[in-house]
Amino acid sequence: MRFGDEDVLYEIRGPKSIFEMSVPELEKEMGRTEIALLACGSTEPHGPHLPLGADVLQGFYLLRRIVRRLEELGVRAIAGPTIPFGLRTNLFERPQPWPGNLYLSAPVYRDLLYELCMRFIEMGFRKIGLVVSHVENEPIMHAVAKELADNKGAQIVVANWVKPLWNHYKEILRSQRKEGHAGEGETARVMAVAPKLVQLEGVKPYYPEAAEGAIIEEDTLPYFGGSVGIYFPWKHDTANPGFIGDPNLATAEVGEKTYDVMANWIAQIIKKYLA
Repeated sequence: MRFGDEDVLYEIRGPKSIFEMSVPELEKEMGRTEIALLACGSTEPHGPHLPLGADVLQGFYLLRRIVRRLEELGVRAIAGPTIPFGLRTNLFERPQPWPGNLYLSAPVYRDLLYELCMRFIEMGFRKIGLVVSHVENEPIMHAVAKELADNKGAQIVVANWVKPLWNHYKEILRSQRKEGHAGEGETARVMAVAPKLVQLEGVKPYYPEAAEGAIIEEDTLPYFGGSVGIYFPWKHDTANPGFIGDPNLATAEVGEKTYDVMANWIAQIIKKYLA
């Protein structure tokens, strides 16, 4: 039995990553650049409407967009893998044990990321851009980058596009409210990559109540543009459906606009520090 056209779930677009390259193609790239890009994603719940691999799909596509943007800026780089497993989503947001969160412990994740970076360094890619594709991974990404720079002479930058993108969200998103995990922005980015995997039927907007207490400057999570990390279940939101915002507002066009901002910002960082 063969698969038909209706069985195509999504397509791979953009320049080849290391997954699609043959050995001769990889060797050719090794002679052209020392810069490799890796995205650090996860496999975790994204509400009832997005696939568990939403972070991986976004990271996979974003790396290709960065490579293309770097070419326009006169810089050559190779798109490496998007790591499909990461740290557990913070309990502050979702203490409910929903299925599908295939997370790693911090020590295991640290070793995995370190070893993958070492393999690229051994191939001659001594300049590495680590791209956030799951915010909880960022602290370990920084720790690994510092260790490899200090002890192996590698040049590594960690790029978290969340805050730069937040600066542009008001001009891109249709929503007038704060969109979070699997909300309009993230749903739009998955739509741009794999629209058949987005299932919005029956999904209603969800916005949690604002936290009580005194108003404190920057008192919100980093991927809301804030400066506070909260890792314990400070309150139990039993109504939380696994996302924040209104996914119904998402469009592939909006998703592409967010990728434009993300890829352009990261490409500029890579060019400034690694080229």
